[in-house]
Amino acid sequence: MNSNLYGNLLLSMAILIASAVIVPFFAAKRKLAGWLNFLFVAVAGAILLGISYSVIFNAPCDTQLVHIGPLAVYFLLDSFAGFFLGIIAFMAIISAFYSIDYMEHYADYSLKSYYINYPLFIAGMAGIVTVDDLTLGFTIAWQCMTIASYFLVKFEYKKPENVKSANKYLVLMELAWLLILAGALMIPGTSFGDSVHYLTKGIGSTHGALPFVIYTLIFLGFGFKAAIFPFGQLWLPDAHSIAPSPISALLSGVMIKTGVYGIIRTFFWMTPHSEAFHFNGLFWGAVIATFGVVTLFIGTVQSVKQSQ
Repeated sequence: MNSNLYGNLLLSMAILIASAVIVPFFAAKRKLAGWLNFLFVAVAGAILLGISYSVIFNAPCDTQLVHIGPLAVYFLLDSFAGFFLGIIAFMAIISAFYSIDYMEHYADYSLKSYYINYPLFIAGMAGIVTVDDLTLGFTIAWQCMTIASYFLVKFEYKKPENVKSANKYLVLMELAWLLILAGALMIPGTSFGDSVHYLTKGIGSTHGALPFVIYTLIFLGFGFKAAIFPFGQLWLPDAHSIAPSPISALLSGVMIKTGVYGIIRTFFWMTPHSEAFHFNGLFWGAVIATFGVVTLFIGTVQSVKQSQ
């Protein structure tokens, strides 16, 4: 059962990568390219939805080391990952269908870049919620998601202000990745590619201010991605407003939720249960709740001020 689901996960990602390779050759025939992209994404999305259903309603899988060419990456398909995987798959299919006609608005732009990066963006997000480490697999998924979304955000590259906003988005997302990676590598005994379970054991051996620093770095990194206040103010309004509508829907509806996923996964799954380690859940719960409340309040006030 586990092997089948992990095999299906890799199959879905292979289909998305195949789409990124094949569909751009048909970009000159814009509608055909849109339908081909939709077909590939729909098939991959259906597989991901099947995985989501299986791990939520049947039986979640244990962490498994999956060999991808020369790399060995830990994956985890539990109910929590399955929930987010289902959202990603559903939104990817809907946005791909919407792209078929919508991208006709950009007659002055080639669609090659769009159809290269759209499926890679989906594959990266699917990877973020299923890899079970904060180093190797996480880095591959994060870079796939971030770089693909960067090119999608700056699709209208002929406008200098769009390029500037997209560049700012890329820099901040790479900063977020570095914060998370630094937090993980500060855990004693950690090596590149260790599973979250191993990282949790390592945190259990820390003392003093070190665990606080580790959790702070990881929270800040995922906080940038989740666009919590004040970090979201630095990139979200510009990136969402310049991206094509199907991409804006994915950014707001799915991508920033991967930051929320990371915060929950970290602060619920990376808490050692040992007498030697004390995790102050009350403190961190108050910190996360405060950022959440302030983000909601500021966002609501700013929306009220807008007239169009």
